[in-house]
Amino acid sequence: IIWLIMLVFVFIFIGDYFVDFAFHRSNDADFHGMPKASAIIVSPDAKPVPKPEFSNRICTITADNGEKRNATLFMADNMTHNYIILVHGYCRNQEFFWDYADCYLKAGYNVLTPDLNASGTSDGEYLTMGSIESDDIVAWSKELVKTDSNAKIVLHGISMGAATVMMATAKDLPDNVVAAVEDCGYTSAYSMFTEQLEKNYDLPRFPVMNYIDLMSRVKTGCFL
Repeated sequence: IIWLIMLVFVFIFIGDYFVDFAFHRSNDADFHGMPKASAIIVSPDAKPVPKPEFSNRICTITADNGEKRNATLFMADNMTHNYIILVHGYCRNQEFFWDYADCYLKAGYNVLTPDLNASGTSDGEYLTMGSIESDDIVAWSKELVKTDSNAKIVLHGISMGAATVMMATAKDLPDNVVAAVEDCGYTSAYSMFTEQLEKNYDLPRFPVMNYIDLMSRVKTGCFL
């Protein structure tokens, strides 16, 4: 029995470690701080891109949990009610999506580029692979409608942002959201995490993933 208890504690420790490793913002004081897993998962060659040279302003909303979320709203040169919400990926922030924003702006769309939960200049301690982040997108959509009741909104997300957009489409979006672009998303955070665990650490799916999943629920509020 003692060995069994010790084994359970070992797996709880492993689960706790990997949740922090993959989802916890590594430096709360650094707006660009990313989870430590970014060093082995995200390409080190990817850099933020220049800010589009269009009229813009910083926007802020308050999430249901009281945390602040920030975004940049870029306005096209000509008056339009067409908007794009660009949703960045894992261990990234809005600055990495500004090349897409520039293309949309030149095509005549207004563009909102939010920093998601626990990313960029937005509050948050843990990423949740789209779960909490999709609530952010619903809130931003409603915020755009508040300022422009005639808005027609397209959601466009890449990687984790794509999964975030897909989750958002299942939530209480305003009717002003007319389309969604799912760009290179994943089908399951659980299976993706399992693949990385086996590939980089040669650890078995069972029971390690079970404890990681459980600790994810405890620490982030969301199961994988």
